Amino acid sequence: MLPESKDPNERLQHDKNSWIWCSRSAAIYRDSRPVATDQDAEKVFRNVLEPMLELSKCPDLILNRGHYFGTKQFTGGEPGLSDEDKQALIAFLKRF
Repeated sequence: MLPESKDPNERLQHDKNSWIWCSRSAAIYRDSRPVATDQDAEKVFRNVLEPMLELSKCPDLILNRGHYFGTKQFTGGEPGLSDEDKQALIAFLKRF
């Protein structure tokens, strides 16, 4: 949960968000009871959602979507891999 920036103002905001998240999470843990439904869980954790997302270094909320390395959608400035190159990469990675 370390800040990415060296800017003192951004680091201060990060520390503030960390403190908010930790204190609210501790209060939820201290007062917690078994949660019956998703709606109950949403009510319980509503106060920690924003600080937690502010701290997240990976705010992509879609799980297991994969990544775009080697595709035309990759924003690294490189062209996408050919199908032959993709198959060679897959074969190489299977060795590990």
